[in-house]
Amino acid sequence: MATGKYICFIDDDDTADPLRIEYQINHLINSDARSDQPIVNVASIERTYPNGFRYLMSALGTKGPPPNGTQLMEYLLLHYRDYGVDYGFGVPTCSLMCRTSLLIEIGGFDPRLKRVEDTDACIRMCLHGVGFTGTEKYLVRQLSTSGSHKSPLLNYQCELLLIGKYIGYLTEINMTEYAFLSARLRYAFFKKAVRNDENMAYSDNPEPYSFFIHFGKSALKRIIFGLHQQLSLSKRSCINFFMHK
Repeated sequence: MATGKYICFIDDDDTADPLRIEYQINHLINSDARSDQPIVNVASIERTYPNGFRYLMSALGTKGPPPNGTQLMEYLLLHYRDYGVDYGFGVPTCSLMCRTSLLIEIGGFDPRLKRVEDTDACIRMCLHGVGFTGTEKYLVRQLSTSGSHKSPLLNYQCELLLIGKYIGYLTEINMTEYAFLSARLRYAFFKKAVRNDENMAYSDNPEPYSFFIHFGKSALKRIIFGLHQQLSLSKRSCINFFMHK
């Protein structure tokens, strides 16, 4: 366990800006001075895909008001977004910095979760009364990679465990079925095997269309991104073709 006053994280396929630690610590110190609640800082990320495409991911609160604890928790559990609130790209581990004592107080990361462990930790931080702020500067360069440890099935299994941990809260707000249904739909989407499942389409979910609205919004972005990748690959193929003529 880290023994310093602050702790941050980095994945094995990511790199950090040389001034990342200094920048985030200063941000935390300034935020702590203005707030009466513990603060977690989220760094903006520059993600690079295998085809060379770069995607700039701005942290929460950098383009508008950040979510409060309840708003962030419901976003992480249910992918709900309130209008006018800037949720950024979520709270991946590689972007986080907080006081070491805070991570100890919430019990650290759940070893059962090989995926979404960052989501779980941040939900517990929300329940602990923690606030979240973001940095505009892109302090982490993330390389998008794949592997068995990032498979849709493993992610789905861990999402089910996550839902189970907060089943009491989800039952209280009558959103248990929604949470399971949303996880199933994401799993099917990422497997590229979405099929016509009448049980999914005609459930007794209290808000039967909300996940389709969310999925429609995110699916459009994914389609645009997919087209960008295809165009990028096609452009490279054309260049290679003419260079070798």
